[in-house]
Amino acid sequence: MKEQLYQLFQGTTGAPTVEDLLLRVGVSVVNALSKWVTVDVFRDWTHWRISFASKYDPKLGKVTAGIPQGPLEKVGNTRKKGSLVRFLPDDTIFEDTRFNSDLVARHLQEQAFLNKGLRIVFTDERDKNPETRERIFHYEGGIVDFVKYLDTDKNVLHEQPVYLEGQREDIIFKASFQYTDGYTENIFSYANNIPTGEGGSHETAFKAAFTKAFNDYARRIGALKEKARQVLPPKIAYYSEKMGLFPTGVRITSARTRYGSCSGKNSLCFSCFLMNCPDAAMDLVVVHELCHIQVKNHGPDFYALLEQVLPDWRERKKLLR
Repeated sequence: MKEQLYQLFQGTTGAPTVEDLLLRVGVSVVNALSKWVTVDVFRDWTHWRISFASKYDPKLGKVTAGIPQGPLEKVGNTRKKGSLVRFLPDDTIFEDTRFNSDLVARHLQEQAFLNKGLRIVFTDERDKNPETRERIFHYEGGIVDFVKYLDTDKNVLHEQPVYLEGQREDIIFKASFQYTDGYTENIFSYANNIPTGEGGSHETAFKAAFTKAFNDYARRIGALKEKARQVLPPKIAYYSEKMGLFPTGVRITSARTRYGSCSGKNSLCFSCFLMNCPDAAMDLVVVHELCHIQVKNHGPDFYALLEQVLPDWRERKKLLR
């Protein structure tokens, strides 16, 4: 039975991939737990069908599931594409063979999140209400939308979730996360779209790499801040004396959006990443912010003052990375 299903779905020979094996195992389990299973595949303008059913075996004295009802047959020609799997759960195995539509819908929604751009239409034909019988799941953002969905009622600390993606040989890795003000950690991991609730080597490896990356970043930021505390004060003191403009305070941060800023109370703030720039560029940023103590905007008076102190400020600006 497995080989017949494999032939039907794959249409190829040779060693199966991991995905092939998962497909074969999944269909086989459904077949083993059903009274009957019918699979229709529409491919290459051809409609193929194979059917299986449970049958009582008098020699064994028991019912055997998944007995082929005939060979793989060509039904005819078709313009359709895709697969149709129909089955009836075996009521001698399950006490309740009714499907929980909400449970099925949650699983399908999860699959739509995991497969960016995939559109899944779930129709519960038992539901006579036209407003609720059909549900559509489609997420162009993929797992980023999944994270947003999980954090819907939470106070997030950054608006957009972080997204990571990479590939090594034939292994594709994707991850997304977002911090909230909560104290609990929620991790959802998957392998080949299958939930791995108990974790695994893939989840352990990600946690280890994630922690290492943050530790390395923290050490790098600490080193840059320490360098900034040594390099910037002498520059600020020198240009303050030269310009006659003195800040009320100085702070070093890890901001990435700008190298420096001047508050309304004339307190200066500098990013530690300024240490990655040449010395001439550092001087420009220091003088730039000192100019804002006297001129708060970027009007003609501001640039006149800047050019008075650093006539080559345009060339220095090109050095900013």
